[in-house]
Amino acid sequence: MDKIVFLVESPNKITNDDYNNLRTLYLPIIGANSAVIYEVFADLAQKNEGQLFDLDLFYKKMSIDPNLFQRNLDRLEAIGLINTLEKKEDHIKIFSLLKPNDINLFEKNPVLKNHLIKIIGYEEYENIYNDRKKVSLNKVNYINISKKYQDVFPEFFN
Repeated sequence: MDKIVFLVESPNKITNDDYNNLRTLYLPIIGANSAVIYEVFADLAQKNEGQLFDLDLFYKKMSIDPNLFQRNLDRLEAIGLINTLEKKEDHIKIFSLLKPNDINLFEKNPVLKNHLIKIIGYEEYENIYNDRKKVSLNKVNYINISKKYQDVFPEFFN
């Protein structure tokens, strides 16, 4: 069997808020092993961009069975946290990390929201939602009176 290697990319920087969203909103759905794999991949993407890794060695370093790894990777893919790309002829995979939704986006996804509610209950979900939601001001009766660039710096438009 040919050796499989992989790269990890994170097109958008994963922040502490993202990790908090991962643990608060996604962990009950995907489980601890999937969350750890995501976090390790995020570390690899940040520190070793473009570096190839041996998948068999990764299993050993993570102390994880390849079948268990695949089940957890499947969960991450299904929930929209990782996309996996494969170049079969070269035996190369790319794991592309996606940012976890914040509570406002999570709330708008009925599949994720209802799955989490089924696991933790509606009351606990409401507590998390109310604690984490970002409130936006109602701006319906306001007009934007901000100055335009050309109004403040007209000399650059002559």
